[in-house]
Amino acid sequence: MQARDAQAMMAHPSDGTFKHLVSSTNAMHNLDVSIPAIAIANSLFGPDLGGVRGKTVRRKPSAVRPEYVRIPRDLYECHKFVTLTADVMFVNGLPFLVTLSRGIKLGSIEFLPSCTAKNLIKALEKVILIYRREGFIVKTCLMDMEFEKLKSDMGPVEIITTAAREHVGDIEWYIRVIKERARSVASQLPYKIQMPDQMVIHLVKFVVMWVNALPHHNGISSVISPREMVLGLKMDFKKHCRVRSRAYMEASADEVITNTLRDRTERCIALGPTGNMQGSIACLNLDTNRVVSRRTVTALPMPDRVIKDVMRLGKSSKQKRKKELTLAFLDRRQRTFAWDDAAPDIDEGLVEEDTAHRDIPAEFAGIELESDHTDKAVEADPVTPEWQLAEQLFGEGGRKAATAKLTQMHDMATYKPMHAHELTREQRLQALSSLMFLTQKRDGQIKGRACANGSKQRGYIDKELATSPTVLTDSLMITATIDAVDLRDIVTLDIPGVFLHADLDEDVIMVLRGELAELMAKVKPKLYRPYIVTTLRGESILYVKMQKAMYGLLRSALLFYLKLRRDLEAFGFVVNDYDPCVANKIVNGTQITVMWHVDDLKVSHRDGKEITKLLVYLGRIYGPGITVNRGRRHDYLGIDFDFSEDGVARLTMTKHLEKIFEDFLEEIGKECTSPASEHLFKVWDPEETERLRKYLPEELAQHFHHTVAQLLYVGTRVRRDIQTAVAFLTTRVNIPDEDDWGKLKRVLKYLKGTKHMSLTLSVEDMSVIRWWVDASYNAHHDCGGQTGAMMSLGNGEVMSFSQKQKLNVRSLSEGELVRINDALPWILWCRYFIEAQGYTVEQNILYQDNKSTIQLEKNGRWSSSKRTKNIKSRYFLSRTRSTRAKSWWNISRRRRCGGTS
Repeated sequence: MQARDAQAMMAHPSDGTFKHLVSSTNAMHNLDVSIPAIAIANSLFGPDLGGVRGKTVRRKPSAVRPEYVRIPRDLYECHKFVTLTADVMFVNGLPFLVTLSRGIKLGSIEFLPSCTAKNLIKALEKVILIYRREGFIVKTCLMDMEFEKLKSDMGPVEIITTAAREHVGDIEWYIRVIKERARSVASQLPYKIQMPDQMVIHLVKFVVMWVNALPHHNGISSVISPREMVLGLKMDFKKHCRVRSRAYMEASADEVITNTLRDRTERCIALGPTGNMQGSIACLNLDTNRVVSRRTVTALPMPDRVIKDVMRLGKSSKQKRKKELTLAFLDRRQRTFAWDDAAPDIDEGLVEEDTAHRDIPAEFAGIELESDHTDKAVEADPVTPEWQLAEQLFGEGGRKAATAKLTQMHDMATYKPMHAHELTREQRLQALSSLMFLTQKRDGQIKGRACANGSKQRGYIDKELATSPTVLTDSLMITATIDAVDLRDIVTLDIPGVFLHADLDEDVIMVLRGELAELMAKVKPKLYRPYIVTTLRGESILYVKMQKAMYGLLRSALLFYLKLRRDLEAFGFVVNDYDPCVANKIVNGTQITVMWHVDDLKVSHRDGKEITKLLVYLGRIYGPGITVNRGRRHDYLGIDFDFSEDGVARLTMTKHLEKIFEDFLEEIGKECTSPASEHLFKVWDPEETERLRKYLPEELAQHFHHTVAQLLYVGTRVRRDIQTAVAFLTTRVNIPDEDDWGKLKRVLKYLKGTKHMSLTLSVEDMSVIRWWVDASYNAHHDCGGQTGAMMSLGNGEVMSFSQKQKLNVRSLSEGELVRINDALPWILWCRYFIEAQGYTVEQNILYQDNKSTIQLEKNGRWSSSKRTKNIKSRYFLSRTRSTRAKSWWNISRRRRCGGTS
């Protein structure tokens, strides 16, 4: 202890530095610590805790190199058709669906938020999808008679139930194996009597994962494990056994931390490996009671305070325990299992002989079985009071945040309490559940958001009647260019609690249950307490009539849009006919423009005083809490706008790109000079890819999809140079393979080297619009072409797109006609929008580089031969537009947009 105290008193030097000080005779006088004492301290107390929390840095992740296990073809053919056995078990009152496949012996376990038919079907379908994505076909599922109600909802999978008082023997034996393994793990825990819910859930998942990772003695192979058989992935001891399960550790989130005093690590309990290829560990955060995945961890001896914290979390859980048991395993009827030591009675007679079955091809290469369950506690059944889940996650701070949010709802006159006996039975059934979501910000502040579960409204509100418009990206780019050339003063603002400012135009009843109703009553006891009723189960219920729109209601966004539009029109604004979220007003001979995306507004005008008048007007309507940002630089809708140089707008998304780099699973590596290579549109043969198991596993496939979506957001706004590569990658998100993964990495390598590149926009002449349209002939593997187009008002691409042609053509000239047809809606809309903004467009020039297409459009039938009907219709459309508007449509040979085609 003396060595550890001395190390702390010296500002936590590293062990190497501390040993050097101890061993050196001249370094420090009267330091009464020996080298063996330092070693004993590390053995007793682990690494220096202060040093771990203060010095842990983000470590470079190791490259992921998937190594798939090749399954013998004969083995796969013999066991292609799978018979599942399934049952429900309760562990300390928490329900789980357990399945086991006969032959393969792959087990799965799914936590059920509530033991309802809907949740059972959903969990069973997830398990069936795991097999189907690897080419296995689940034909039959054996279950006890209590699951008879699932038969009609399982589609092509036949549900076979046993007779009364009979059981499916092998699934019950498998549940016994789970219990024995779980009991073995829990027997060595100091807090085994009181474990939190998440720890119990992950304990059984941890057991199932390792049972699947080892070859089964009665399985189809004594060498290949069930996990390897279905998922094709081996477990790595160095990756997946780095920390003992249920051990105390300090986990780093690998964040990019600036100069703050916040700890670099979090207090966590190891729940076991996640099973992914990076070797991440599932951890229970002791401060938030949330399950997180961490890659960098440091194991430490477990002190008494950690044991007390775990038991405190366990006391607040909803489990049903028996005092003498660590884990109580009960069957679906909440009764103790009647196990014995006899061999399982396998009900082989319930299954008919396998017959010919249509081959269902695999859609994905694999899926991580252990990652199917979402660890967030808010995934519970809607009937469960959300405040309890929030309190488990955030403690007393969550209760205070929920109370503060309910107080705001009361101050805004959102609720009107109703007596339950005044409502009809139909009204009570249609009442929407009240939800409370809590989030913790980076500064530790807990923020609450109250919303309604508006899913019931989908039954009587059509989608087109609930859709709210938002500003178009192209409108944002055009107006930003106009703001720069007009040297306008620009303001961005955010309206807080936007939906609560809109009045509802329909009768909506909401129900607050449990403690949420009690918290509402505490806000204003005289108003709400008389309306609270108690059910037979002792649950408090409060019915209220909604008077304001709020998050979760299908029409809330539309109602706020209509209110904001009315308020702007009352102030003299006129909405653009070609974008309903752009409005203009002429003040002192100059134009003031407002555009909005829900509650985020951008206002521009040459005179800042006129903008201030508008802000005062909006402040009187929406309150003084409006957040306003004035200046030459703005962060609006994820884009950084810089108007520092007169007449020029520079747009960047550097922060968004850095977030993409951080989220990517692999090391990006050396930069590239282009976003794609020559073989971008070439794809691997599907049959050969399937045979060699080159498709990405489910986890990587999902991450591929996520990253492509992030790049699509960037490419359609600022980084137009990656549009072609991203447009191709969007066609591969359903079944990506390793080649697609390499193409994605190349885009990221290019962006890494050019992340500070900005989109620079300026204007030469607002009366002249220039378009460049080009196409690549037979670029894709199915002989489809690629169309690329861009528009400029002087410098920079104000609008651009790159997309695959939906029509196969016979020649390059036909492809050029198709490309014009693809670009024509954008060309026309752009002209109409700019004119609606008050500018006169004298020329709308289209540049082309194909002589045949130019002659065809200029000379008509004199330059044509026989053509198909579909090409003919596209020709006449473009010909009609160019003929009717010769003053602004000029056909020229000039190429500029080859990068997007």
